[in-house]
Amino acid sequence: MKFKSHQKLRNHFLVGFVPFKGKFEDTIKPFIQDIQQLECGFLMTIDNEQVWVSGGLGITIADLPQGNDLAASCDNLTDISFDIAKHGRYHHLTNIEFENIQRLPNMLQKHALASSLGFGLIPNPLDQLIRDHHISTPQDIFHCFAGKANRLLIATFRLLTNSGENTFTRTWKFFEVPSCWSRQKNPITHLACYFMSDILRLTMIIPFILYRCLTTNLLKREVLTNMKERMNLQSYRHVINKIIKCWVQFSLTTRMVFSKTLMKVDYETIQKMLELECKMLLEVFPEQFSGLPNLHINRHIVAHAKTYGTALNTSVSVKEMQDIQFEHIIGQGIQNIVNDVALRPLLNSWYIISSLLPKIYDEDDIEKANIITCIPEIMDINVRLKWNKYQRNQENFTIGKHLNGYLSNELANAYTEYYNDRGAMINSKVEFYNNISYVVKEDDCFVDVQLNVGDIVDVFEEGETEESYAIIKGIFTHHERSRKLHAFVIFDWFEKIRENSMLKCPKYRLQALEETQWNRVFSISLIDHNPRVHFVHDCNGDCNNDKHDFTNRYYLKNMYYYLAV
Repeated sequence: MKFKSHQKLRNHFLVGFVPFKGKFEDTIKPFIQDIQQLECGFLMTIDNEQVWVSGGLGITIADLPQGNDLAASCDNLTDISFDIAKHGRYHHLTNIEFENIQRLPNMLQKHALASSLGFGLIPNPLDQLIRDHHISTPQDIFHCFAGKANRLLIATFRLLTNSGENTFTRTWKFFEVPSCWSRQKNPITHLACYFMSDILRLTMIIPFILYRCLTTNLLKREVLTNMKERMNLQSYRHVINKIIKCWVQFSLTTRMVFSKTLMKVDYETIQKMLELECKMLLEVFPEQFSGLPNLHINRHIVAHAKTYGTALNTSVSVKEMQDIQFEHIIGQGIQNIVNDVALRPLLNSWYIISSLLPKIYDEDDIEKANIITCIPEIMDINVRLKWNKYQRNQENFTIGKHLNGYLSNELANAYTEYYNDRGAMINSKVEFYNNISYVVKEDDCFVDVQLNVGDIVDVFEEGETEESYAIIKGIFTHHERSRKLHAFVIFDWFEKIRENSMLKCPKYRLQALEETQWNRVFSISLIDHNPRVHFVHDCNGDCNNDKHDFTNRYYLKNMYYYLAV
């Protein structure tokens, strides 16, 4: 099954629920009996021909190793030097140990021996089936990394003073999150309400937030002193750097593990990153991560990724997709509260401010127009939120409702490039909008694309060796010579400068109008996907939480950003 098909809820089938206080082995028993019959094989008539059909259990994915009926033993969990191949609990050895446990005369002795071995009282119920016990039960990276992230967030927040919590909250509240993200609650006060996807998204921006706001006076003095002495650091500032670097390594590793495609060299890279992540977590937060089963899983992720292509191929995102559906329903009710002037002050420090969230459009905002492009695979194009005179004048794109001379020439070039018809532009009258959406047919599926002014997109043009990045400064429609309506975007381009060594993110400069060397007006057919990159302003001393100094044209590409679900 293709990965895109695997992500669709309709391709998942429910075997059953384990009832409250029920046992997994009782619930799964009928399923095991069916699979055992399938393992033996049977005749089936297909198109009037008898066919021998046999099969078996493919893989079972465990949420977490602790407290899970699919778990084996749990010793030497975070010892990087532990030789798994030499000392691992192989199936033929564990069977003997389980037999020894069952021979004991009473439950007290059975529990004592099982506990000393790190076992449960009985074998995994699925051991009755024919399967590879070591590669057929990969751990779910969603639960694994969300669990580690949740623990790391709690450990980090506990370092902060009251002033530190307030400073962190203000920086988080005004942080420029990706436009496709849903509303997030205050992570310090409402972390327990976060879904796994919310926690994973938070890890994509935490390094930037800490880099912007974290100083020594925001950490508890006793904790700061203990960390400095334990890690044998020269100054308190080095403690801050250690915390940020720990988060950077964790976020980079998480993004790499969630990669949709992997090359042979990537497996070696992931292994090194996982080992370094484990080392840094145990160094900076030993009490929180020593002996943690989620950290032990790092030892197995690469092996499972090699077996199944990527770690993402064996991840469980179905439950999270269902949670998101419920979150969307609940969010509609919350939106009504947020729009209530009387109730809004109650949520002042609860949510990221609305100006940083994706807009919710009413049907009245949608401009119904028959817009076309040069590519038939792009269809159902709609524009929303027409700009008024003030918005047009603020960007200096137009004179009245006509494009200025520079952009008129750019639009003529676009007609030449995409339609091979420079004469199609008989006038420069245009209408600007804040949003455009359309559907792109891609192989056997359809992709809903939505672009907003201010989104940053990746563009790969023919003849180029790497992707380029641009921010959408304007979206407009134009009637060409035959009165057909076309849609275009205006770009400002990013130019790569160097890398931020602390955050391990490349640094870019947004080109000014007078220095740009590339075209700025393009047909929307250039963009066949939703924004999938995230840039963060590289703030200086003149930036405030709620207002950036945009004369500073430097940005950082978020190397921790990926699609969590």
